[in-house]
Amino acid sequence: MCISEYEINEGIIGIVTAEEAREIDRISIEEIGIPSLVLMERAALALADSIIEYCDERSRVIAVCGTGNNGADGVAAIRILKEKSKRLTCDIIVVGNPERHTPEMKRQLDIAKGCGIIPLDIAEVDLSSYDVIIDCIFGVGLSRPVTGIYSDCIYDINESGACVISADIPSGICATTGNVLGNAVKADKTVTFGLLKRGLITYPGVYYTGEVIVADIGFPLNAVKKVNPKTFTYDTKLLSKLLPVRGSRANKGSFGRVTVIAGSSDMRGALYFAASASYRVGCGLVQIITCDKNKDIIASMLPEAIVYTWNSEHKEPDEGEKRLIKDFLDMSSAVVFGPGLGVSDMSRALLKIILDWKETDKGREIPLVIDADGINTLAGFDDLFSISDKTSG
Repeated sequence: MCISEYEINEGIIGIVTAEEAREIDRISIEEIGIPSLVLMERAALALADSIIEYCDERSRVIAVCGTGNNGADGVAAIRILKEKSKRLTCDIIVVGNPERHTPEMKRQLDIAKGCGIIPLDIAEVDLSSYDVIIDCIFGVGLSRPVTGIYSDCIYDINESGACVISADIPSGICATTGNVLGNAVKADKTVTFGLLKRGLITYPGVYYTGEVIVADIGFPLNAVKKVNPKTFTYDTKLLSKLLPVRGSRANKGSFGRVTVIAGSSDMRGALYFAASASYRVGCGLVQIITCDKNKDIIASMLPEAIVYTWNSEHKEPDEGEKRLIKDFLDMSSAVVFGPGLGVSDMSRALLKIILDWKETDKGREIPLVIDADGINTLAGFDDLFSISDKTSG
């Protein structure tokens, strides 16, 4: 499945790399013909709208801008904020060599000047005197470590105590990997333009983004489809449509049974997480098979589950326990084996029961997930591989 199979308004949210983001921008401007300043104005409007909620009429706001188009977004946002409220203090500082200003940055500075906004001297500005800082130093194009005056400026932003709003991505974060490139802004909110960037949701970048707002700035759907981002997610509106509707006369047995064979006397948490996750994704009934020492605590934490236990003093289930386990397996829609189980004679015996059952007509129809100590158990007993091979074949 790829994003081009869907309309954006159907709830698919593209997650792009830096290269994909730049290519969508290029296609929108050069091939489709949307002026770059139109896209920039919409980005600045979205940025300004997100900032205004942090301000009262006497707030002091400053945009710390680089020389590229990300800096131009910040200049435009300050100009819009100034027009929205004459009582706000709205300032700009520009970091970097003026000779490296992009055409859009030059244009936005000229427009700001026409509106009475002149950049301040960076050497004379105390960032801690501001309530809100707009971080517009670097955008998605950053690919090398931040050093020198740029790193110093990021340090001052982080130490300012102000609310920090980043434009598109916190300066210093790689838009593709989420890596910190030398030094990075720690934002309270990031207003990203058009589509999510991978670096905003992957470690360690996710810890620098704060709240993330995806602002629609008018990238045409055809530009997105042409680039065809390989990664995407769903919004909650679409997810609600994808989930099956539950009939008013349905009961818990109508929505499948998951059998979770997991947990030891020392490790109950993995069992609980596996069982509760089954309920969270929509399973109607969870059947737990675990060590007898876990019964009371699991029953109190997850009272809706059916819990059956084996005797922790035994090395393997007795014949009655084996029959009951097989009955549980036959009633299952899916089986999970291993989380927190430990590696022991009991885990080996349980895994053998499951692998033997998987060879039956009923067992072959039912998905089996072997995880965590289930894998360790399988790896520790060579004779189980022959059973596993027959099962998978």
